[in-house]
Amino acid sequence: MSVAEQPTLPEFLPTPDSEVHAMLQRLAGERKLRFALLRGMHPQWPRSLSWLLSRHNAPLLRRRLRGIHNVAELQAQIKPLAERLLRHSSDGLSSSGFDNLELERPTLFIGNHRDICLEGVLLGLMLVQHDVNTARIAIGDNLFHPPFVADLLCLNRGFSVQRQASSRAQAVRGASILSTYIRQSLSDDGVSVWIAQRGGRAKDGLDQTNPALLRMLARAWKPLPFAEAIRQLRIVPLACSYEYDPCEAEKAQACFLADQSPSDKPRSGDSGEEIAKGLVGYKGRIHIAAGTVLSGEYPDSVAAAAAIDHQIHRLFKLYPH
Repeated sequence: MSVAEQPTLPEFLPTPDSEVHAMLQRLAGERKLRFALLRGMHPQWPRSLSWLLSRHNAPLLRRRLRGIHNVAELQAQIKPLAERLLRHSSDGLSSSGFDNLELERPTLFIGNHRDICLEGVLLGLMLVQHDVNTARIAIGDNLFHPPFVADLLCLNRGFSVQRQASSRAQAVRGASILSTYIRQSLSDDGVSVWIAQRGGRAKDGLDQTNPALLRMLARAWKPLPFAEAIRQLRIVPLACSYEYDPCEAEKAQACFLADQSPSDKPRSGDSGEEIAKGLVGYKGRIHIAAGTVLSGEYPDSVAAAAAIDHQIHRLFKLYPH
């Protein structure tokens, strides 16, 4: 591939409004999606009943989606569904810190990452409740399959982050593409972004920001000094706390296998099941907390990462029994 042919944007991007209606009508034909929606709306039903009904509910879903022509209208439809899902799978959602932020200003939310999809859903609910546009969500490119899942993620303002690179040159190019896209979203498009503080979920429960993430984010602001780049990004740390983790057994197994064979690559084939389990599984009490905008004179990425960690650990809510 020549330099001119190389991509300059992430492989998967948020769906533009002009494509939303057609994509939704196409997705209505996906039986696996209809099954997942029934499971989310009626988790008390037997799986066999949801699967049986999913065979016949495509026309109904198409009618429900017929009036949606842009992302804002879609988000308005998703909000009650997400709230219903949380009522069935948790003992309530609480929040703090959002009233102290200027949410109408483009913000880079850097958060801890315990669930594949839920942190983005929770942040979206908070932003909608404050009458501001939802954020674009950075998601590992290993999750953008099968195609109907990729469509769903893009409809909900997801964009892909390169998780694996075959060479150092490819890794550097991927970091440059991501950094440039996030700057474009914040500075040119005026749209906030959420990204995890490290690659992948914190399966070991250690919420620790990777300094390499901050070096990557700052590179699009060169030749500004690092501290000024951090201020331009308008970073707000975000902490999500769950009383119980529906995927704790899978995470424990993954940590055990990683300890036994450190050189093995992580598997992504079970991500679909874990997405569903994380969404519909019982989580007890949930709390989402927003910190304050990073504004210090951070000499390097290690110092900035430590400042983010300090806020996330302070905001994290424990549920003793």
